[in-house]
Amino acid sequence: MKLILSAFAAVIIIYLGVSYVLSIPTETKDFHETLQPQNQPIQVETTEPQFRNELYKKVSFVPRASYSIDARLLHKKKYYKGLEAKTILWDFALGWGIMSDPNTLNGLKIKQTLRFYLYSWGPGYTTPQTEIRDNSANCHLIPASNNLLKVIKKVKKGDNIRISGYLVDVSFEGKRPYVWKTSTIRTDDGAEACETFYVDSIVWNGKVYN
Repeated sequence: MKLILSAFAAVIIIYLGVSYVLSIPTETKDFHETLQPQNQPIQVETTEPQFRNELYKKVSFVPRASYSIDARLLHKKKYYKGLEAKTILWDFALGWGIMSDPNTLNGLKIKQTLRFYLYSWGPGYTTPQTEIRDNSANCHLIPASNNLLKVIKKVKKGDNIRISGYLVDVSFEGKRPYVWKTSTIRTDDGAEACETFYVDSIVWNGKVYN
């Protein structure tokens, strides 16, 4: 019996070890610059055509703009339900400008639910709501590779990161086709105010990942 338990324990240890190794993302190169989350995101109109990615079946992407952002991760949430969850598994609430400043975040409560990013505050909080709105966003992330998905899983609340890629409309095909549209402005809120972000690269902890 002891021999069986020892063998079982060894299998579990090996399994956990292999799973851990496989979960580690592979960096492309070192990053020697300093991230600038106090700056505004960089968005440029694009003429890139509609495209597909073999990771996502019966889905195509329509680029609306190239997009790069240095930001602080305010909150993250994984979604399992809905047709879109197979393509858009993770949402990041990102803050830049004053919303990357710990002094602004002190006293601000942040959560995510039902694909929305929500915030609230108590007595004495002085940052105007419009400043919070204009310097933060809920981003629906679509990693271009499994390696980037590993990074998305590991980034923690409070980390500064750079994410680059495209804001995209997502065309879901099948029996009930529909288009999941992205926002392309920072001053909106409510439904359809989130950025749908096809991610080509991430800078995190001094490394570049693709």
